[in-house]
Amino acid sequence: MEEAVAALREKDGEVSAALRAVVDGARSDHGRSCLAKLGAVPALVSRSRVRIDDNLLLPLLRALRNLCAGEAMNQDSFLAEQGMDLAEDLEEEDGKFWLDCAKALFQMLGNVAGRGEQAQDSIWKAFFPEILLDLACVSTKEVLEPLSMVVYTCSRASPERRLQLARGKGSRLLAILLRDSPSSEWLSLLVEAVCLKDEHLPLVFASLGPSSTSAFSSEQAILLGVLYSVLDENQGAVAAMPWKSMEFLADTIEQSAMLVAATFMDKALPWPTGFPIADVLGFSLLLTRLATTHDDVQLDEARVGPLVGLLLEMLRALGPPEMVRKAAGSASTSPPCEEEQAATMPTRLPVHNVYKGYRRDIVSVIANMSFHRPRVQDRVREDGGLLLVLQQCVVDEDNPYLREWGLWAIRNLTEGNERNVQELANLEIKKAVNVLDGLKVEVDELTKRPKLVNDSTSGDNRP
Repeated sequence: MEEAVAALREKDGEVSAALRAVVDGARSDHGRSCLAKLGAVPALVSRSRVRIDDNLLLPLLRALRNLCAGEAMNQDSFLAEQGMDLAEDLEEEDGKFWLDCAKALFQMLGNVAGRGEQAQDSIWKAFFPEILLDLACVSTKEVLEPLSMVVYTCSRASPERRLQLARGKGSRLLAILLRDSPSSEWLSLLVEAVCLKDEHLPLVFASLGPSSTSAFSSEQAILLGVLYSVLDENQGAVAAMPWKSMEFLADTIEQSAMLVAATFMDKALPWPTGFPIADVLGFSLLLTRLATTHDDVQLDEARVGPLVGLLLEMLRALGPPEMVRKAAGSASTSPPCEEEQAATMPTRLPVHNVYKGYRRDIVSVIANMSFHRPRVQDRVREDGGLLLVLQQCVVDEDNPYLREWGLWAIRNLTEGNERNVQELANLEIKKAVNVLDGLKVEVDELTKRPKLVNDSTSGDNRP
């Protein structure tokens, strides 16, 4: 390896063979350590400043990448030699060769960033935002993955850099990453850090929005989808979710629901839908469901009532599930109940399932919010929502597991709340709800809780 480093220093040295030797030698800890003592990094950075053949740029970047993988002496040498200007050579290239070089560059920078704050600050000042934006705009997923790694590593411990990513050109960079590399694990970590650690979710979401319309962008929908995946896999992050984000989600549910009602078709779409306004609505509901999974998550008392009221309004706008409507239609000629009447009135909210699972997701949020939260339990009763929720305890083709979420909601609404139990007991449940062909809901005389029982008279009510 001594000969290889010496050849790099010589003006007329055999650079190609020397680079291959360094790339191979730097694959091991021992090799990196030996090359550090030989001054391989200064030799490579110095060589990069001499005009070399284009085909040598890629092995040079790979050699630096391997040398800086966990070797502090090489990382320090790279910083001391101000190796950041290597990116200038990339701006002149194009095609697959250029993309391979960009990938190696970001892998190298990711290794250098592992040295700590000084290295991360140097990288950030040299590359953010212009160079990162320029390279991201013309890159592929293979390049955006290590680019996301560099951005996350440099910003995870810096509130200032995370704020820069939440707005302006930083949000433009996030938009590219979300649009072109949404499945990147590094992007998921970056979204979690920027949106939750500093409570920048509302700011990031607004920065990603379209400038000329009141609708939502695909990047906004993808952002919420990535955040949902992160929280779905990390319950600890859910428990720490700030109320500022919860408040934002409540506002987004209402805004997106009204937009959907004004523009959408009357057929449930597959999930995810591919339509930003519908996906923003769905992911906002799913995130709210996740955020209320833990009963120790603090809900702002001033916002609980309006959110519960909105969810019940969304259910009323949909009307009773298909099975309940059919059962009511065949069993009685009496006037429609309050919920059925409300469903026929003009509404600002969707009157059809927006996507498969839309009704279920509304019920699931109510169910989780009601768990060990007396204020929510009371608000549902005060808004006349107990019967409305009870009607959701049915099988529905467009809403898998609707019955299970409905029963879970009723269980949570009645636990420790005698007034809710009594109100359910006073309902004429036999006439109000047939939850499934051959089943009905009754209130257990001993426990005073709703239960499913066989309905021996259900055959009499069939058409």
